[in-house]
Amino acid sequence: MIMVGKEIMEERAVPVSLVRSILEKRSEAGELRYEQRLALAYAQGFTRLELEDANKLANEIADLSLPRVKEEHIAKIVDLLPANSAELNVIFSKDKINLKKDVQDQILAIVDNYRG
Repeated sequence: MIMVGKEIMEERAVPVSLVRSILEKRSEAGELRYEQRLALAYAQGFTRLELEDANKLANEIADLSLPRVKEEHIAKIVDLLPANSAELNVIFSKDKINLKKDVQDQILAIVDNYRG
């Protein structure tokens, strides 16, 4: 979400690693507000990939051009790094999307390359 003053200019799903990167840059430039400090602490605790790797992973999944996989699904996949089909299905369950086994396997194979 991009805000100017109190008006929302853009809203989109992003991985926690991007949130962390943005807030760390802002903290270096000046003091963060209370909510921003809380968000930074959360992002530092739950970021599993560095920003560069998170972007690469997101791009690789997006390059599959899967019609039902949305930007918010990709962001959650990057954040959670699902290890199996059950974990992957949790990400899609809110939207009542059932991915075919071969699609799940493609996504999980890509994610496995980034799991440390």
